[in-house]
Amino acid sequence: MTSKVINLDREVIYHVKSEFKQTFIRVWAFQVEFIWGQKKNRLGFWLYVFVSANRLFNLRNNNLRSRCSAKDVSLGAEAIVSPFTHTKSCSCITYLTLDDAVTLLITIVTQTILQIRVYALYVQSRSILIFLLCCCALEVLTMLVLAVITMDRLSHFPVISTATGCYYSGLSRPSAIFWIPPLIYELILCLLVVWKAWDEEILYRFGLGPHTSDGQPLFTTPCMVKLIARDSLRYFSAIFVEFVISTVIWSHYKYYVDVTMPWACALPSILGSRLFINMRESMLETSNQNSYVLETFQFATRPVLESADARRDPELTADALHPHMTSAPDVELV
Repeated sequence: MTSKVINLDREVIYHVKSEFKQTFIRVWAFQVEFIWGQKKNRLGFWLYVFVSANRLFNLRNNNLRSRCSAKDVSLGAEAIVSPFTHTKSCSCITYLTLDDAVTLLITIVTQTILQIRVYALYVQSRSILIFLLCCCALEVLTMLVLAVITMDRLSHFPVISTATGCYYSGLSRPSAIFWIPPLIYELILCLLVVWKAWDEEILYRFGLGPHTSDGQPLFTTPCMVKLIARDSLRYFSAIFVEFVISTVIWSHYKYYVDVTMPWACALPSILGSRLFINMRESMLETSNQNSYVLETFQFATRPVLESADARRDPELTADALHPHMTSAPDVELV
């Protein structure tokens, strides 16, 4: 019986490893085909490179912090130190500062990807752009202020190294507000995408949506828009859970603060990279290269302004709409 269980465990482990290898190879093939094999002179490409490279920095920083914590725990009573007597190579304050800076930076970059997608969905609406920029600036400013206040407060309290990382005795519950601004802004971005993708269905449920002559609902939202909305929903769901957990840990379980920081950097990096790959894959596999929706997301020289004709016929070609165009600044998404 024991040998059967062992063989079953080995078989399960073998299949898990095989599936992991196949998934890794498939994702890497997607990157080569849809990212590395395309033009390198676009903003989207370098955003992808930065978001992906952040994972390497995060893993390295987490490894150094783990070594630092293990060294301090082995010192016994000497593990309780102030940031002024802590060695530079093993400073919990330094690593928390780096984590906050990297988390803020990767959050901004990933949200830039999401903002570009929202901006594209709303056909380069100037009002949407101004709204997004104002919200982003307010979010970044709030996070910077909270990070500075937290670091200043921690500098006056001892830091204790434990088996799970650094215990910041001066970390107060208000410091957990650090995660609230990105959580609110992520929600705003998600709601904007959801409304653009399913506004007709939502209005129809209240009897306000467009109808055909025989009273049937008229849905004109292209499939690509809904595909992008689903990606955004998946991203928001994962980030929402991570931010909520981080807020709870920062406010009630200070011993595990170092556990949340790697995830705060890794999840946006992984999911943000996936958003790029999915977007590029959808565009390259679109058969109609002149469709209204495709031009909207590729940001041609003369972007298409949304009109009643375009809403009625999503496959209306760009050439048919160009006589009614006005020029607008180019923005490259992929």
